[in-house]
Amino acid sequence: MKKITKEDFKKYMFKLLQTLIIGVCVGLVVGLYQLIVTNVTTLSRYLYGNESILLICVVVIVSIGFAIANNFILKYFPGVDGSGIPNIELGIRGKKKIEWKFEILFMAINSFISTFAGFPLGSEGPSVVMAGKVSKMIQDVSKNEDSDQTAMACGTGFGCAFLSPIAGILYIFEESLHKFNPQLLLRTLIMMVSAYFVCGLINHHHLLSFNVVEMPNLNDYYVFFILVVINSLLGMAFAKSIEFVKRLFTKYKNNFFIKNRGYALFALVIILNITCLPLMGSGGVLIKNIGTYNIIWIVILIFLFRFAITILCGSGKVTGGLVIPILTLGAISGQIVFLCCNAWFNLSMDLEPIVVLVSMCMFFGVVTKTPLTSLALIYSAILNGTGDYLHGLIILPIAAITIFMAYFISKACKVDCMYELFMEITLEDDERNKINENNDKIENNPTK
Repeated sequence: MKKITKEDFKKYMFKLLQTLIIGVCVGLVVGLYQLIVTNVTTLSRYLYGNESILLICVVVIVSIGFAIANNFILKYFPGVDGSGIPNIELGIRGKKKIEWKFEILFMAINSFISTFAGFPLGSEGPSVVMAGKVSKMIQDVSKNEDSDQTAMACGTGFGCAFLSPIAGILYIFEESLHKFNPQLLLRTLIMMVSAYFVCGLINHHHLLSFNVVEMPNLNDYYVFFILVVINSLLGMAFAKSIEFVKRLFTKYKNNFFIKNRGYALFALVIILNITCLPLMGSGGVLIKNIGTYNIIWIVILIFLFRFAITILCGSGKVTGGLVIPILTLGAISGQIVFLCCNAWFNLSMDLEPIVVLVSMCMFFGVVTKTPLTSLALIYSAILNGTGDYLHGLIILPIAAITIFMAYFISKACKVDCMYELFMEITLEDDERNKINENNDKIENNPTK
């Protein structure tokens, strides 16, 4: 057994101190960001939903100005495009440089822009990325490089976004680190607890909250196995569809129309927000009101609409996360299954919230390959809605069985995590850029 020297002890204590500082800074940054983005969302929906023509004209004019600003920001700071999660994960793996100078600020600003415009994108992705960049900034300042610490910060940002430390800790090991190391557990807890404490003082808005009153009986469990089939198919379809669109846009990124599609996206989103506001935004409002849609064919049309618009807007040229939009798709598919089971098998109306909640987290688990984080989100959503620590535990066994079933089905079908697919596309694009640069150098400096 290796003897621990005084120098080793000092280094470890320094790492713990640095971890605490990162946690506090992440909590501060994500807390302020979530507080502002919540208010921007409220303002945007008020302006779009107002009957005053003057106010609607104002929001349209401001959104046009924001479209120009969005294009300018992405031109000079490409690292803030989309959710930014694939880029930061490539940075953690040492395959891409993590830029933090200006990008922390501009990621927040561009996210506010897309939120005000009413894009169907969430705030959790930027929270993850900004947290990782804050960690990298502190490491660079202290001259102590540690990719594991950046990965832990990313998961901490996720936990702060949802105000769920359990989900954040599981996300750290399941999605950010992709490994479990007991030696990292203490540092993970220090970072997550300190960040959650600071974030909770600033922001009190829960991204996910469900007031689940009735839990299913054993006779009702069939509905969760139906969800396995439906969400496995739809989740894999979503992952492959967004990969196809992302790959297409990346391949032809120099095409004039694709290069400037951000303007067309802003125009489309402005029109959609004016004409069908209840279906737009990140999806939080739609999730909350999904029970008001009780005609099956209408809910199917809503799913198809959100499926298409999420893929289109989630493929780049704007800043925003995909977690809440993915959860929204899961909620809609859960409502479809519930309405069918209610009509055909007389499933109790009181079970609608729990069916929708399990469905949305199952869909998320299939797309992102994070079943444990999905379970934590179910528990956190029930806890946030009821305030009862024991109430949510009742559903976890059947939720765990069915969520893992859906996860293994998607793995068996060789459909990878959405972020892994995005990383492959990014690396392929980087390789093409290097080849083109080399060819240009050869053409400009021909050998004799």
